[in-house]
Amino acid sequence: MITKRVKAGENSGYHPDELIELGFELWASLRYALFGNNEYIEGLSSPPDDPANPYFRVEGIGLYISPDCQKDLEENSRQCFGINYLGCIH
Repeated sequence: MITKRVKAGENSGYHPDELIELGFELWASLRYALFGNNEYIEGLSSPPDDPANPYFRVEGIGLYISPDCQKDLEENSRQCFGINYLGCIH
């Protein structure tokens, strides 16, 4: 089996000429869209267009809470899992 590799490139956190597996490179850039909505969260993050913004609201995208859930459990779930840190992965 052949493994495709690409150069890490500038501002990747790696040496620009280091070879990284294509699958990892694709996942690293797509993971933000799979887990949450990149938005400004007062007190936690910088504006969404800032590449240093690591916080994502996951409720409604990567977190589903049943309408039948007890209210106290629903609120605790939102507090624990409603916002996710998706910072550095290397």
